[in-house]
Amino acid sequence: MKVNTHPCFRIYTENEPGSLAEPSEYLAKEGINVLGYTTGFHQGRPCVWLVPEDPEAAAPVLEHAGLDIQMTDVITSQVPNRPGSLANVTSLLGQAGINIDASFVALDPSEGDPWVVLDVAETDRAQQVLQGAN
Repeated sequence: MKVNTHPCFRIYTENEPGSLAEPSEYLAKEGINVLGYTTGFHQGRPCVWLVPEDPEAAAPVLEHAGLDIQMTDVITSQVPNRPGSLANVTSLLGQAGINIDASFVALDPSEGDPWVVLDVAETDRAQQVLQGAN
């Protein structure tokens, strides 16, 4: 299992129509590709998790737009496409006492393969746990 980290933006927004379109449109206008995203709640607030292909280019675009953003590193892992793969990853983290705040799928920009993306409180420790399971 290949395990890495990748920058991700948590974009705090209102839970209303267009809240996902807004950051997506700003990035599209600047030619920045989005590898993956999800929506939900983080710390009780509506949130969009967005993984851009070029986080360094995306940061000033999102900041200039006046969006309430927080940049964080997430775990990215190429998980085999077979029964039990997701259960294996999530069980390992659970057994280590590492909570998953969000999980979604994105595309690996170099290979086009799917990534499982995990937003966890202890990114470095989670990466060690998953790499140790290989």
